[in-house]
Amino acid sequence: MGVGEKSGAAPYHSARQFASLRSYLGSGLTARRWAEEQFELEIAVSPLAARDFEGRCSQAIVAMDGLPLQVKDILRGAIDRVVMAPGREFGIDELGTWRDGVVRINCDWGSLAPLQSRANDPAFGRQLLQTTFIHECGHALVEDPRGGVPLRSFVQLLAASGWLPHPCVDPAPFRAGGLSPYAMADHYLNRLRAIDPRWTPDRPLGSPDQPPPSHLDRDLMGIPESVPPDSPAEMPSLGLKGPRQLTRELFAAASAGTLGNDLASVGLVTEEVRRVVQRFRPVSPYAEQLISETPAEIFRQLQRGAVGWVAARKAMELGDQLLVQPWREAEIELGSREPAQGPGPAARQISLVR
Repeated sequence: MGVGEKSGAAPYHSARQFASLRSYLGSGLTARRWAEEQFELEIAVSPLAARDFEGRCSQAIVAMDGLPLQVKDILRGAIDRVVMAPGREFGIDELGTWRDGVVRINCDWGSLAPLQSRANDPAFGRQLLQTTFIHECGHALVEDPRGGVPLRSFVQLLAASGWLPHPCVDPAPFRAGGLSPYAMADHYLNRLRAIDPRWTPDRPLGSPDQPPPSHLDRDLMGIPESVPPDSPAEMPSLGLKGPRQLTRELFAAASAGTLGNDLASVGLVTEEVRRVVQRFRPVSPYAEQLISETPAEIFRQLQRGAVGWVAARKAMELGDQLLVQPWREAEIELGSREPAQGPGPAARQISLVR
């Protein structure tokens, strides 16, 4: 369903309220049972975790109680399982992952070098874990078919975050002061479908008839540097780059004295290109590392606070329109939520396999 359709725009929206964690703890029940029943999740602990890992897992579950309401709805409606795992199961400085309905949380976050000085700060830990949940739920919102966000919206958010091709490869986004994010997204989608016609603008990225979601970074950005040496030397892509990377490349060409002639060969001038490159910015440095991270970071910033960069405001405005407004419309259209279901009989017990 498209973003413009009212309640269908947020199919993960829940008609039922959420009981507080306090109500469960006050009844002598566990935080894990609260999470399982209120979010309709399977809460699991990695079998590779040490026996003293339970305390750190509880910290992550408790952090779920203070999540924004839209994020709680995504947890209930678009996530099947949350796995608490030790740091060795994650990449360097990685706090969480999402894939195919499963969120994995790094409960050893305090062992990461940049965070070790805050490892014993419970308020910081709670905020960090909540931020991780929000970011991973942002991925689920835009990549899972149950999120209801079409690929067109995903690409519009990229355009509003300053992702551009090299002007000598594709000069169209730089002409006449630059395209709007909507026109730029249409241009990118047309080029994307020329690479793989299975890309369908009006379906979510994770729909079964789309190419695998992992292909999006490849088709939009090009081959990552980490590909095996026996991979094809050339693969078609849009060659999109974040604003900082593109600025570095243009500066290098300007320093070498080749930029002016290169741009003139495609009917552009340096000042025109510079204005377009500086027009939009991503909401965070992390949103510029991989295209697939950009919408999730926009969602995180929308749920957590304002962005100070003036050039990033367009990404925030469009993100609010495409990621949050459909949920607000569902809230209004569906009316008051049903009362939360309180603690019930222990229908499901999770036994840990060590």
